[in-house]
Amino acid sequence: MTVGPGPLAVTADADNGVWGIALATEKVFQADRYIPRGDRIHTVGPSGYLHVQEGRSGYLWTSYDTGTTTELGQLARLETGAYLGSSSDIVADVVSPTQKVVLRDLSAGTATDIALTHGTYWATFGTHVLTQARDADGNRVLWLYGDGAPADGTLVDGWPTEITTNFTVLGGDSGTAVIGYASANGERHLALVDLATARVTGDVATERGRSGPA
Repeated sequence: MTVGPGPLAVTADADNGVWGIALATEKVFQADRYIPRGDRIHTVGPSGYLHVQEGRSGYLWTSYDTGTTTELGQLARLETGAYLGSSSDIVADVVSPTQKVVLRDLSAGTATDIALTHGTYWATFGTHVLTQARDADGNRVLWLYGDGAPADGTLVDGWPTEITTNFTVLGGDSGTAVIGYASANGERHLALVDLATARVTGDVATERGRSGPA
């Protein structure tokens, strides 16, 4: 069927759509997956966050302001609290758990070497590094390194005596840390450590079966 006179005539064509106007070909791309890429966040600071992403090798630091992602490579890690750092822009690179930790400030672009002279590396909160060691009697004690501490570390004051099993870092921030431990009689406790003064400022017994702060 022809509509209109002369050169303005258009022909209805089922293959070309209504009035003979060619339709754009729709392209369909086959997706190879149907869920978002996995992304695990390890620590969050005021300027960015540390994470690992599916399909990419090693650890990544992403800035909130610019969205820029810095590749940090592989970092030694244990599944314990604050092992790579916590609550700051500082990431702990554990070169040797008994000798050296490098604190990498991702917002400032600086790195600080921390020599460990007592015990084994346990956690980092802000610029403070914690290690677990044994005294002459074999009891577990807590040492502190980093900002404000002597180069060879400082023994945390007020730490409970006669702890014969490993304690656990449960949480904290750049100024405090919460440590869980078992006393000599097996009672579970939570100790609050002020990192600026290297001193225990609180200690409470917990309910049986509870291992962390409420």
